[in-house]
Amino acid sequence: MNGSDHQKNIFNVEEYSVHSTRRTKAMFLYRRGVKLGTISKALGHKNLTATILYLGIEEQEVVDDWNPNLSIVSSSVDTSLQSQG
Repeated sequence: MNGSDHQKNIFNVEEYSVHSTRRTKAMFLYRRGVKLGTISKALGHKNLTATILYLGIEEQEVVDDWNPNLSIVSSSVDTSLQSQG
């Protein structure tokens, strides 16, 4: 085994592709707080839904990240309505 083969084996290079690296970078940016629209443009997506699917995140997570208080209000309203019913 030459040095190059040994390095590929250590770092599992064959498991990585441009696509997986691109997706990982996009997820890293999202988790660091970069706006979804900015990431979507950088990826060349036509709409945010494509980016949400690409990142493998739930739409509700996007809403919660955008406005965490919204999910708290929604939960309070649901609880209030259940107690009245």
